[in-house]
Amino acid sequence: MFELINVVTRGLMWILSFYRWIRKREPLMIIITLAFWSDFLGVLTQPIVSKMLGVSPDVSNISPLMSTYALLEGIFLFLATMYTLGTIKKAWAQVTSFVVFQVGSLYIVLSTIFKADLPVISAFSVLFMGISMILLGISLLKREIESRGIAALFPIGLILLGSINLTYPLLVYSKLAPYLYGAGAVFRVLMIIGLFKYTIFEVKPPKIQEIILKPGAFYTDNESEFESVIMKMQLSGNGVLITRKLPKMSPTFPVFWITKVTSGRIDENVTAIQPSDIGILIDLVKRHLEKGHSVVAMDAFEYLVVENGFEVAVKFLFSLKDHVLKLNKTLILFTNPQAYQDKQWSVIARELERLSELKATEQGKS
Repeated sequence: MFELINVVTRGLMWILSFYRWIRKREPLMIIITLAFWSDFLGVLTQPIVSKMLGVSPDVSNISPLMSTYALLEGIFLFLATMYTLGTIKKAWAQVTSFVVFQVGSLYIVLSTIFKADLPVISAFSVLFMGISMILLGISLLKREIESRGIAALFPIGLILLGSINLTYPLLVYSKLAPYLYGAGAVFRVLMIIGLFKYTIFEVKPPKIQEIILKPGAFYTDNESEFESVIMKMQLSGNGVLITRKLPKMSPTFPVFWITKVTSGRIDENVTAIQPSDIGILIDLVKRHLEKGHSVVAMDAFEYLVVENGFEVAVKFLFSLKDHVLKLNKTLILFTNPQAYQDKQWSVIARELERLSELKATEQGKS
């Protein structure tokens, strides 16, 4: 019974992750999809599943293959963790992945040559896969998925399943093995439920699909003008705010609070983001825009300049602007021109119009 559940749940996890990737084309999901495809192929090589399918291959022949699939899954899950944390482009992350794959492959070859049994051959792969599952689960809860929602069952299931994998080399032939196998099936069911919620429902559309604002990129140094935009966002539930100030009100729209104090979801609509994680921030904002939000308001740019330097921060700003304009949305930056050197401000001013032009357009429509 548990063998069948394991096969079905692994297949469903691959289907759901692939479906989300088809819909969203998110780099994170294609990495997770590849991990779950390796997981599905790996379960088909397990002796207990092979017997269920009416096939009885020699364990010594399929052990290296099963271990290789587990190693590949661990590598993909590790890369997914690095992507979630925004470090996948770092040299150390890429070198670590390469070294682990080479060492793991060498271990499988040598243990096969010396005719080790299955738990020994698969020990390195399964242990690394378990560690990668735990790391990905933690990173998803920290950066991607709200810990109090149903979608959190996906990373929680990953953490629990990864913990079981860490016990595999020691307990595979013990009396506890059937119970652990059953627990693994249960944890995969939890992952299915969470992944389904994450795949279908995670990013909420705005209450009102459109705000009457001219598409484009604007700036203002007038606080009352900026607050009037925030009020429109609050009344409509439409818009995304990137801010240095934790909102006193309960926002009806997604808010990304730029801070070093914490990270991850802290409220239904508030997510804390480290100032260095601007790559993740771009991706999160883009998802909300694709879901129907039409405005991005930001008052945290000066802080990003302090933390990351002007060149990095302005590249982020222009990348954000390009995403906004590509989707025919509106970007509004609240900042003080006197906070920058003349050359720096001239670079920003060339890319953004004054908000007063936007207000004039609105008055013309009324």
